[in-house]
Amino acid sequence: MTDPGRVADSVFTDAERAYIETQKVARIGTSSPTGRPDVAAVRFRLVGDVIDIGGRVNPATYKWHNVVNNPRASVTIDDIASEDPWVVRGIKIFGRAEAVEREGTTGRILVHPEVIWSWNVNEGAPTYFADMIEKRVVPRAGGR
Repeated sequence: MTDPGRVADSVFTDAERAYIETQKVARIGTSSPTGRPDVAAVRFRLVGDVIDIGGRVNPATYKWHNVVNNPRASVTIDDIASEDPWVVRGIKIFGRAEAVEREGTTGRILVHPEVIWSWNVNEGAPTYFADMIEKRVVPRAGGR
């Protein structure tokens, strides 16, 4: 059965896509093979269902080297929707990450969603934690 809030064949709902497209900054969390964490603020764009992260010197960064050696990442896109009353909203994505060198760029980090958490984005969505966080596991390609 198709979720009416979801773009056909997309892992994101219409509301999530609309929210992501209004945001300019995200944070990517990566980890070295020995477990040393790194979190970096990044510019990003949504290309299909992939979070595409650029940067002026990506190949020289911890995030790039971490992804090359440990291809797992977390991306958080969030903001403060209101201060009175206090309302935060956002999306956190866990997934497979890849460092891709492209001619004419300094390289891109692509994050392919596997688990999506969102809060205060999808109106009326069932919640998973603290009565406000929705969690979805993304079906593997071919398993849709």
